[in-house]
Amino acid sequence: MRIIIVAGGKGTRIVSVNNEIPKAMIPVNGKPVLEWQIELAKRYGYTNIYLIIGYLGDSIRSYFGDGSKWRVCIDYFEETCPLGTAGALAEIRYLLTEDFFVFYGDTVMDVALDEMVLFHQKHHSDATLFLHPNDHPYDSDLVELEKDNQISHIYSKPHPEDLVCRNLVNAALYILSPKIISYILKGVKSDFGKNVFPRCLEDGLRLYGYLSSEYIKDMGTPDRYERVCNDVITGKVARLNKKYPQPAIFYEYVPILLWSKDS
Repeated sequence: MRIIIVAGGKGTRIVSVNNEIPKAMIPVNGKPVLEWQIELAKRYGYTNIYLIIGYLGDSIRSYFGDGSKWRVCIDYFEETCPLGTAGALAEIRYLLTEDFFVFYGDTVMDVALDEMVLFHQKHHSDATLFLHPNDHPYDSDLVELEKDNQISHIYSKPHPEDLVCRNLVNAALYILSPKIISYILKGVKSDFGKNVFPRCLEDGLRLYGYLSSEYIKDMGTPDRYERVCNDVITGKVARLNKKYPQPAIFYEYVPILLWSKDS
């Protein structure tokens, strides 16, 4: 299974940390966040990696090269203009003939990828989204599920006023079938949560939520970056991987959230 990593972001919200390198190259405990992701992929046997680069992409290319240092094979697609989280995949659709992972290059994670693949295959899913509660649902895409974890609705950010919804967030880790690519227009900026997945749901495609307490967080703001770095140093990131015994978590009791004008 191929890994696609969307790593073209500029990181305007985290510019105070470092504005001279792309967001995916910001160091976390001594190495770029993108390197953590590549090492995770390699650990689970995924060695065919495609990096979508953009802003200061040459720094990514010069650091990772062909990937041989990490015993993986890395290819690149460089955006000439920002195409969002989904748009660039239309440019490489000829490569995506089998199911594939999508990582966002600004997330630090330690996830048992093989377990997610098994879930995806068991449900014959067209798209499987990693879901969890987080501490900033107000600026995250929120997801509603049926009893069998099939996705019924996605509330993309920004949210409508007076929205009542569980704190169940799209964590920006996906397994997608090639069928999804037909919903991405070539040369048009688009986002998975806002544009692609809602259209897939309208057409009756099978989208499922993979619920897990494993660690996956974006470092999109200075505060989140600081927390992520601390979680790596203290071992929290690795400790939450499903390969280690975990306490039981019952997602049906996730708190209800309410947005309103007065909140």
